[in-house]
Amino acid sequence: MLLGKQCIRFILFYCLTVSAFAMSKQVEDSGKVVDVKTDRVEVKLFLRDLAKGECNYINKWMWGTENTCPRNVAEKLSVKYLGESAYIPVSSYSDLSNVKEVVIDKGREDSFYTIKISGGDAAFSYYSVLSFKGITMLSRAVHHGEFPEDSWEKTQYKFNDLNN
Repeated sequence: MLLGKQCIRFILFYCLTVSAFAMSKQVEDSGKVVDVKTDRVEVKLFLRDLAKGECNYINKWMWGTENTCPRNVAEKLSVKYLGESAYIPVSSYSDLSNVKEVVIDKGREDSFYTIKISGGDAAFSYYSVLSFKGITMLSRAVHHGEFPEDSWEKTQYKFNDLNN
């Protein structure tokens, strides 16, 4: 019975959040820049293809794969809000692999928005939600795609916003 409730929760979460998304882009092939824009936010996710035999990631834990070489890895993330660049910690994207989609959700208030990066397949699927207010990153949460309430991690960011 508990599994049934988890499935219903996931389906409701998925349906409600998908309907609120402003812009999304599927990753047809890796080794390129995934560019997604809204009227206020511009996101560029740089992916790197991994050639056969060129895998330094097999023994490293990453979202989207386990004990195998991923097809692609997130190499750089660039976010601009109203043309101004946001500071993006490397830790917010460097453990994401086999990326499939990038989505921007405008949020309920003007300066708040989220970027959702999803990837992996079946047992290795995940979705990462990066939360922002303007150019300030607030948090990152990564959830397992099949068991989002049981397998996840969250990082909150606090930056010194002195205007010197």
